[in-house]
Amino acid sequence: MKFSCLANDLATALQNTARVVAIRSSLSAVGGILLETTEDHVSLVGYNFDIAITAKIPAKIETPGRIVLGAKLLTDIMRHIPEGVVTAEVNDLHFKITNNNLKFDIIGINAQEYPELPDVASQTEVILPAEKFKDLVNKTVYAASTDETKLTYTGALLKIEKEQMTIVALDGFRLAKKTEIVNTKETISVICPSRSLQEVARLISHSNQEVFINIATNIIMFRIGDYKVISKLLEGTFLDYGATIPEEFGTHVVANTENLINCVERTSIVVQDKLKAPILLNVSTASICLNCEGPTGCASDELPCSVHGAELKIGFNSRLLLDALRACGTNEVSLKFSGNLSPVIIESADESNNFLFLVLPIRTESD
Repeated sequence: MKFSCLANDLATALQNTARVVAIRSSLSAVGGILLETTEDHVSLVGYNFDIAITAKIPAKIETPGRIVLGAKLLTDIMRHIPEGVVTAEVNDLHFKITNNNLKFDIIGINAQEYPELPDVASQTEVILPAEKFKDLVNKTVYAASTDETKLTYTGALLKIEKEQMTIVALDGFRLAKKTEIVNTKETISVICPSRSLQEVARLISHSNQEVFINIATNIIMFRIGDYKVISKLLEGTFLDYGATIPEEFGTHVVANTENLINCVERTSIVVQDKLKAPILLNVSTASICLNCEGPTGCASDELPCSVHGAELKIGFNSRLLLDALRACGTNEVSLKFSGNLSPVIIESADESNNFLFLVLPIRTESD
């Protein structure tokens, strides 16, 4: 095996594929990156049996071949190699890489020990503009659970019906939902690990890219540019989230999103145990007064806003409220309340951005 390529291309591909390499495994090969020559490219694979990331970089191939190399060591080496062309050659599992006077010689692993990637045979391909896919992910997966005992909710529901794709994530305290129009009339409903969605979003480098999505039995594959992300799907039944969303509201508030975020950040500084010491929202006729009281002191702030309906006093975990507000990405936000013990619904004030966030309140002493 012998090839030459740009150092920056190889370093970038290594950094992206190494993100999913298995840290601990009885099979040493999956602790490495598989390098393989294909015509005028070098292919790289990182895999941990749950998710794989593959990449292709242009290269001049002199001798074809395959080898597995330690992910961390090779990534560290490429991080310190100067810009320019590097030449790599393999002899008896010795991987030699040179750049001008700089030379490395590291021991690899036989590529035959590397496991085969799952086969994604799918008749349906869904295509989304990269920026829209990234927005879908950024507005939802933050709400996915981190509790591994509830594995289903560490993922996000990916649902396609009526030429729309909806992604929903929840953790028992909050819910996030976002919808985009897609190019298929198929009806599909799967649970994708939230990490897999985040890895795809992270690989988006240009706004004019497209994300190609193929869904097969128990497997989903995303393709963007010269990268592929192949992931196992999660088994289980997702919550009937529609039943958790209130349909009637007694109080409706429209506020400047950035100003509201700033108010919540300022007043929650004194809160150390955010679950037991909530941020209190007092909604009056033309403003929201925010109050926090913790063991180290108290704080309050007031934000003028548009209010329709009944006055209200309600408490929230400030971190969960902030996560939702920061994910909005709109100038103005709509908050809808149906009582001080019911969840708040957070949406775009002008309904131009089809998302919905739900945050459960915290019961206060006055409730």
